[in-house]
Amino acid sequence: MHCLARVRIQQINRLLPYRTAAVMVLPDMPVDTWALDEAMDGLMATLRTLVVKLGEKGAQLAQIIASTRKPILLCNRLGSALVSDPTERQRLLENTNPLERIERINDLAGEALLRADCPELSYSQFDTQTVN
Repeated sequence: MHCLARVRIQQINRLLPYRTAAVMVLPDMPVDTWALDEAMDGLMATLRTLVVKLGEKGAQLAQIIASTRKPILLCNRLGSALVSDPTERQRLLENTNPLERIERINDLAGEALLRADCPELSYSQFDTQTVN
């Protein structure tokens, strides 16, 4: 169920035409609400700037941002969308510390923002659906 639960892959059953696996649900470790809010404020500022910089290419990212007001669910969706490499994406989503996931997503969004300022750089790190 896409972005409703974070899971650790225990066994991959099939890779094509899409990945199926035996999984274990991963609960988040508890975090301070104030720290979570502060981290999300920073991430949202970066994301808003990125959406503006991307122009029309940022529409899908804007839809993801608007899809929920729940910080953890939003981070799961962003992690799923912003990391194109399946192994790296799974590593991010398996991290049980929400603050570390938010920080990593903020780093990715910051890298994309730098590339938006330098069009000669590639968006290859991102899903084409997210940036196109």
